[in-house]
Amino acid sequence: MTPARSPLRWLVAMIVFIAVSALALWRYAPPLPAALTLDLELGNPGVGKSEPLVTSGRTQAGDFLFVRHLDERTIVFGYETWGSAALLSAPVALPLDRKLRLEIALPAFTQVRGALTPPTDRLRLTVAGAKVFDLVVPFRWRLAGEIRFAENTIGGTTADAALTGRLRLPDGRELRGTPTALLGPRARLVAWLTVTRWPAVVALLLGVGTFAVWPRLCAYDWSRSLTTAAGVITRHRWFIATAAVCLGPFAWLVTYGTLKFVAPETFNSFYDFQAVSLLQGRLDVPEESLSGEAFVFGGKIYGYFGLTPALLRLPLVIFEAPFAALGRGFMLLYFAGALVASYLILRAAFQLAGRSESSPPAWATVGFTASVGLGSTLFYLGSTGNVYHEAILCGAMFTLWTGWCALRHFAAPERRWWIGALVCGTLAVHARPPVGFFALTLVGTLALAAARRDRRQGAGWRRPALIAVLAGAGVFSFNAVSYAKFQTFEGCPLRYNVQYDAARLARIDGKQFHLANLPIAIDSYLVQQNYHFEPTFPYFFLGSTVSRREWLKTKIDYHDPTLGFPYAMPALFALATLGGLGAWFSLPALRWPLAATWAAGVPMSLAMFAAIAITHRYTADFCPLLMLAAAFGLAAVENFGTPMRPIVRTALGLTTLASVLITAAITLHHQGQDAWGVPAEVRSRYQGIRHAVDSALGSARP
Repeated sequence: MTPARSPLRWLVAMIVFIAVSALALWRYAPPLPAALTLDLELGNPGVGKSEPLVTSGRTQAGDFLFVRHLDERTIVFGYETWGSAALLSAPVALPLDRKLRLEIALPAFTQVRGALTPPTDRLRLTVAGAKVFDLVVPFRWRLAGEIRFAENTIGGTTADAALTGRLRLPDGRELRGTPTALLGPRARLVAWLTVTRWPAVVALLLGVGTFAVWPRLCAYDWSRSLTTAAGVITRHRWFIATAAVCLGPFAWLVTYGTLKFVAPETFNSFYDFQAVSLLQGRLDVPEESLSGEAFVFGGKIYGYFGLTPALLRLPLVIFEAPFAALGRGFMLLYFAGALVASYLILRAAFQLAGRSESSPPAWATVGFTASVGLGSTLFYLGSTGNVYHEAILCGAMFTLWTGWCALRHFAAPERRWWIGALVCGTLAVHARPPVGFFALTLVGTLALAAARRDRRQGAGWRRPALIAVLAGAGVFSFNAVSYAKFQTFEGCPLRYNVQYDAARLARIDGKQFHLANLPIAIDSYLVQQNYHFEPTFPYFFLGSTVSRREWLKTKIDYHDPTLGFPYAMPALFALATLGGLGAWFSLPALRWPLAATWAAGVPMSLAMFAAIAITHRYTADFCPLLMLAAAFGLAAVENFGTPMRPIVRTALGLTTLASVLITAAITLHHQGQDAWGVPAEVRSRYQGIRHAVDSALGSARP
């Protein structure tokens, strides 16, 4: 019997479906109904006492629905969010049996972090058929298990520890503590299939996918693949070893030395909330996810950050992975992806240069990987895992993969590498628009350059023109998403941001880009030596936020201490510029891809230089451009003859070492002293390290 008709195929598919379903159901906490009907039986705790009906959240971040006894026959109902004044109802007379039927709709029922059901911010309470509350109220988001009935386990002075009476469901079951009476096995399964739905859909798709690929899995030569894998490791051993050396410090850095990748990060819950919103068919997010970066339009809150990191979180949100606690892990994955993509770009550059070796020389692999991983602003981004740094690192990673696919298409236009380039470029622009803009521009310029190169072989312009148009559509897709949010194609309409009042908008004419900013930005990113040395660890420090030159008519809104590319990344900058010139004159085969790369960088550079903000993390937007050009520069160095080649190799080695030391110094100092949201113990540890090093070396401390 063939694998396609084997009963084993059906069995394996069913096992996959059942296993994934069981995994999803194992930790599944079904959402509570948006409204509940409950019977309240009140005791007699005493005049002035407040008793809990529903408590949600945690200490200093919770909500209370309570009942307060005015006298033996009169009560009021109240609602309070921790830190806000309580809302009290009109007095309600108690019947002789002290029993009331309540119909409750409460934000705490649906405002659950990571829940896939639509939330509500409205409190509705009906007592014995009479409406008591019907209004929008403040609330605190809770985790799935942070809700109690007839108990107050989070403290505070709003209500006593427990209800002296009882809360019952209409069928007579008592509801006290966790809502287990509402969440039995049958209720869990029904809610999983009919309310949450997405885990069941994914489990079904995985089962169907397993059924579809089973014949290929059976026909695959697994023993050969093991041999192939061993050969791959041997062939790329220099890259693997150097990448491991880069990943270790980055993992230590992004986790603040704990190596805990599942942990909440300051200001990095937005993408998780955005993923939940996408599954609900919405683009707006809760205020909690954005705080001061919120854009308010049409009574809803949106972020200007792209969708790509949220899309990557969808499987984790669907299967209820720890909510808003995986940003560090994603940062490490982006960093590793950037290292792999940059290595593939280096290989592609050497192949385009016409070198016969299957891999670049060991010195080139080690030096380039170290420059990318430890000697560039990509490493600096690991100083904190907030949403700003994740967005840039994600965009840079996808841009590097775009560059590799685009170079493969340039080398073999008859193949379909351009599809991968367009997909990665679109993901890049929806992660970080500036670097994604470069990525998609590069796709178009390299496609057109390939057509121009091959015109003598009768290559047509139809496909390159189509690729360029699709690349433009990929860029425009970000503006289309902005239109869906704000009814404008502006990617970041500052007039809707909560931080920008009329006076602040007037200072920048309400615009995000000004040509008048070009001089100060070019000076900051390319010219000014904004650093200084001190006799104490880490010895090399960023300078001031104030430019040493006076620039008139600039419209800068935000200016962080920024170190320009030549000083922050000297190895990559030297290879991209001087090495690029060497490639242009010594390797004619690289002229078209080199020209296309620099041409693609012009629009992005103009946009970044005209922006109203200058900050060191923005230098990471230029990393993919520098890395692509630097790969061509390395190919040119290898083309030099003796005695020039050993001299240049030595100079590059020293420059790479300088890049690593500079990046380490400014990164450690930024995390340990300047970065916002870093835990206090990290700052204390950094000061301890400084003191220990300076004491050991006898350095003077101010």
